[in-house]
Amino acid sequence: MSDQSRQMFEKTTRPNRRQRYLLDNATIRLLDDQAEIERWNDLIRTHHYLRSSNVAGKALRYVEEEAGKWAALLSFSSAAYHLKARDSCIGWETWQRRQRLALLVANSRLLIVGSSRSMPNLASQSLSLALRRLREDWRGAFGSEPVAVETFGDPEFFEGTCYKAANWTVVGSIQGFARQAADFYQHHGKPKTILMYPLR
Repeated sequence: MSDQSRQMFEKTTRPNRRQRYLLDNATIRLLDDQAEIERWNDLIRTHHYLRSSNVAGKALRYVEEEAGKWAALLSFSSAAYHLKARDSCIGWETWQRRQRLALLVANSRLLIVGSSRSMPNLASQSLSLALRRLREDWRGAFGSEPVAVETFGDPEFFEGTCYKAANWTVVGSIQGFARQAADFYQHHGKPKTILMYPLR
C-alpha cells in the first residue's frame, strides 16, 4: 500500500469516540474451554468465507472481546509445508525448510463477528493483539517458538488490506495448487497472495 493510499484509507476508516473507546479497551484471550471452542467453530463455519473451522496440524484459537462481547475470532496453525515464493523469500533450501518449518505458523482464520464488522481498524488491531502473545502461547502449547507468521489473501474475497495496515508484507503468490497428500498437489485454479509478518 502506497503512503497516499494508506492516508486515504486511514481518513475513511477513522473510528468515532465510542469505537475508539472500545478499541482501546479490547482484550484478547486464548481459548481452552471446550464449550467456547465449539462456539468459535460454529461461528467460523457459519460466517467465514471458507465455511470450515478445520485447520492444519497444531492450532491455537483466540477471541478478541470488546465490552465482554466477542468481536473477532482468530486462529493460528501449522504453516504450509511448501510454498515456493515463501521459501525463496526466506532463502531456504529444501533441507532447511524440512528442519525449520516449525519456526513458522499460519494465521489460518480471521473473522470479525456480527455488528463489529462496522468497526474501523478492528481486524488489524485484532491481529496485532494476537501477535504480541503468539510466541509465548505457542511455546507453552507446543514447545517451540515461532519466528514468523504467514497467511493468504484470496483476491476473490478480500485483498488483505487489514494485514497490510498491520505491517504484513506480500512475499509472492501461490499458483492455485492445494496439498492433498504428502507428495500430491491438486490444481484448483485459485491463486492466492502470500503475506508474512516477522515475530522477531
